[in-house]
Amino acid sequence: STYQAIAIFQKIGDSQELAVCYNTIGVIHYYQGSFDKALEHYLKALKLAEVAGVKKLQANYLNNIGIIFHAQHQPTKALE
Repeated sequence: STYQAIAIFQKIGDSQELAVCYNTIGVIHYYQGSFDKALEHYLKALKLAEVAGVKKLQANYLNNIGIIFHAQHQPTKALE
């Protein structure tokens, strides 16, 4: 499961793969309609992608954060 993967990646200190895992959890929450939980996980993913220095992941996670704000009827925040 994703949480098992998180435990392993935390143990070996792999920020990039941790970011991917947290994004996955965020996507699941998004499709369940739990936008606050999705946002929480996307923000964790973004921080980890920044630590890992992977710009492509950072851009993807910023886009996901924008999608959350759009879903919450906050278009101005979505476009920031």
